[in-house]
Amino acid sequence: MGRTRRIGKGTSGYLLLPTIMILTVIGFNFYVQTQIIDQKIKSIVLINQTLIVDRCQVDASLDYYQNHKLSGTIAEAEYQINSDQGLIEIKYQKQVYQRPLLLP
Repeated sequence: MGRTRRIGKGTSGYLLLPTIMILTVIGFNFYVQTQIIDQKIKSIVLINQTLIVDRCQVDASLDYYQNHKLSGTIAEAEYQINSDQGLIEIKYQKQVYQRPLLLP
């Protein structure tokens, strides 16, 4: 007589545990990818802010030496020059940056 295989409590565990492990690995993979993408976006935003503030510093210094302008707006950033201290105060996206006045 042939043996009949019984499906009992132990057999369902063979499928459940690997399925949970695979889903955990996939979920962790998505979480790590999301964190990596988030850090890339934050770094790109910071680079763009730095570029705009640097451009404003250069353009404000040129305007000061060529046209004697002490304030203005360049690339969505407002600036004001304090010629006594040799500083440029740049306001961009609710933050204030102080940069030195560049020499010609």
